[in-house]
Amino acid sequence: MDITSYEELYNEIMTDVQAALSTDESFNANLAAVKVKIAIKDVKERRNYQATTLSDADIYNDLANHYYSAIFNLAMYDYNQS
Repeated sequence: MDITSYEELYNEIMTDVQAALSTDESFNANLAAVKVKIAIKDVKERRNYQATTLSDADIYNDLANHYYSAIFNLAMYDYNQS
């Protein structure tokens, strides 16, 4: 997966969240969007990228290739807890 920006990562995860919740009659896209944004921010913060010299493109590529499922699962968990 070659993702080099926040927007690409957000859109990819949001598409999967929407697909996973497509049968949920009470699906709230705005709430899901917030949960995805927070999940990306939380994982990025935990990875402590500030201590590295990686470019933004490298950071989002790393998140997409190594932490995609963690971000997706965190967003889904938080959404379902709401």
